[in-house]
Amino acid sequence: MEWGLKYCDFLLDKMDTAPDGYKGWIGPYGYDDRYWADVHVGDAILFAAILHFAVLISEDESLKKVYGDKADSYIESAKRNFVEKWDKRGTWHEDGPFGSYARSPNYLKPNNFKEWVYGPEVSRSGVSHPFNKQFDAAQVSLRIYRVTGEKFYWDRAEKIFFTAKSHFQYFDDHYCWNYYEPLVPSDIDLKKKNTRHGVW
Repeated sequence: MEWGLKYCDFLLDKMDTAPDGYKGWIGPYGYDDRYWADVHVGDAILFAAILHFAVLISEDESLKKVYGDKADSYIESAKRNFVEKWDKRGTWHEDGPFGSYARSPNYLKPNNFKEWVYGPEVSRSGVSHPFNKQFDAAQVSLRIYRVTGEKFYWDRAEKIFFTAKSHFQYFDDHYCWNYYEPLVPSDIDLKKKNTRHGVW
């Protein structure tokens, strides 16, 4: 536990603060090296691992006595710097029982954490994430719910999973789905009458 928590603290110490005051793992944006950004999938994978320790601690009374404050700090950071952050940035899209995340159009110039660069023309800006990245985000909400019991986080994960399930097709005695599917209005280029990303 001690070394695991040291590693979690090491990861959190690598976060930088964006112009809106939220923290993230900010670095070169993989689809356009002129810009830096934090991204849903990077945040989600790291927070899900950190929250794993919070779950272990919270469900064991002996560990909770020693590390309870540390677990609480991890949970609060994930709530603020994942769920709240991406909501405030307008990347969460909800439609009835369904929901999904899309890429933010806000970027940074390298090593400048003080001001946003608005780049709707940058590759994948505003485009929804494929299902594997949506599931990574859902895991964060599920682990927060598991520790806190706050239904908001259960509902968030459920909407992501319902969205994916709604795209499953039963065909020839098995289920099929596409890695990428149009999930939000900005996935469609109305002028070109086509999707803004491949569907496969």
